[in-house]
Amino acid sequence: IKVFNNMVFLLQFTFLSSCWIAILTALPPNLIIFLADDLGYNDLGVFGSVTINTPNIDRLALEGMKLTQFYSTAPLCSGSRSALLTGRLPPRNGVYTNYTYPQDNRYRVFTPSCVGALPQKELTIAHFLGQKGYHSKLIGKWHLGHNHALPTQRGF
Repeated sequence: IKVFNNMVFLLQFTFLSSCWIAILTALPPNLIIFLADDLGYNDLGVFGSVTINTPNIDRLALEGMKLTQFYSTAPLCSGSRSALLTGRLPPRNGVYTNYTYPQDNRYRVFTPSCVGALPQKELTIAHFLGQKGYHSKLIGKWHLGHNHALPTQRGF
């Protein structure tokens, strides 16, 4: 009887374990995207910093995916943010300027007083993830416009 009970326990454990694994693998992964202005490659512990302590970000990188080759699509925040969120270069998504300094100061960063913004026709990653059942949140600065372009109007 003891052998039979152990066998039943083992079968139950195996069945429940396989169900749990099936449930875990069926769940979509969590996505966290960090966009930091003026962050250098060695400014995080996971990339070799010995002067800046970043244990939580380091743990996320070690337990998840760490991307090590990247290029900024624009030298300013509005353009690089629009490219990251839309997957399109700033001249294609409408967040760029052909003006030179100092005239470009009015157009290159979308502050609350600006009338410019990421065009309404541009869809963001939050829009597409929402179609797959994800819930998106944006924390921090937006800088993609305030005129019909707030994060809550763009899928966040």
